[in-house]
Amino acid sequence: MRRGWVIASLTAAALAAPATAFAHGRGPVVAVSDEARITRTQPTDPPFSMRVIDGDQGLWLRLTSRRELMVLGVAGEPLLRFDGTGVYVNRYSPTAQIDQIARTAITPRFDPKTPPSWKKLSSGRSYRWHDHRLHALAPLGGSGPARALGSWTIPLRLDGKPAAVTGELRYVPPPNLLLWLAIPIFILFGSLATIRARRQRLVEHTIVILTATTAIALVVARAGREFYGRPRPAVVGYVSFAIGVALALFVLDRLLLRPTPTRWFIALVVGALGFAEGLSLLPTLYHGLVLAAVPASLERTCVALTLGCGVATVVLTVFIGLDAAQDADTLETVARC
Repeated sequence: MRRGWVIASLTAAALAAPATAFAHGRGPVVAVSDEARITRTQPTDPPFSMRVIDGDQGLWLRLTSRRELMVLGVAGEPLLRFDGTGVYVNRYSPTAQIDQIARTAITPRFDPKTPPSWKKLSSGRSYRWHDHRLHALAPLGGSGPARALGSWTIPLRLDGKPAAVTGELRYVPPPNLLLWLAIPIFILFGSLATIRARRQRLVEHTIVILTATTAIALVVARAGREFYGRPRPAVVGYVSFAIGVALALFVLDRLLLRPTPTRWFIALVVGALGFAEGLSLLPTLYHGLVLAAVPASLERTCVALTLGCGVATVVLTVFIGLDAAQDADTLETVARC
């Protein structure tokens, strides 16, 4: 039992490892319905590189020279400043307040001529932040085929001269949710059929198969999530994936090669964690754009498997435990007689 608790603790720590957060503190999303794309940059050969993060949720910008680049807000006010000394945010900017880039009690100034009050955010030359201008046209989507919803513009100033990055927002239709939910439902009802058969050996073999499938699907789904660039995979993602692979191999070893007395407890923990991870990745089944490093169909398949196999594993292991407890009570009653 002590060994089982150690396994449970390590597995929970690996699955709960935090991914890289946005500049405003929100956790990364796993799927969205809209995709923002950069279509034009002015000047055409800029001394910076910019990327859209998480479909339409934010921007990442890296200054590639020692020139000064300023990102303007919605009111035309200075929002962010990139130069050779780091990245700064204007605490008076209403855009910084709305997008929660600067958490201060300073009252925003909507007059773009107000002298900025700069707060240093980073000593490097790159930064990412949530920018609601990318998905301002998202309410125009919601249904129908894939299509362009409109354009967006991020005004800039490069060494005091006007510059800009423009793009478009596209709606990505969702997949067939019922089709993907049919996978966990089929697995659950198929597993319940083994209980009705009243064959304990069949139930035990089913638990082993379900647990192994949950562990493998969990690792693949986790890899797709951790290795997705925002704008590049975080170090903690590699560590979390390595721990997850090691624990998955340990679970498969204890279930398939060297079954131990705690194997049903291990199966219960893996099933519960698989179901929890499947719930956290559930938006991949009803949003069109999956934010994963693996193909969307593979990520959705792994999510559906973790949901179905996770629940079925928990149900069957609880059944095994109750059945064993009932047998123990029966043997104790016979011994007393």
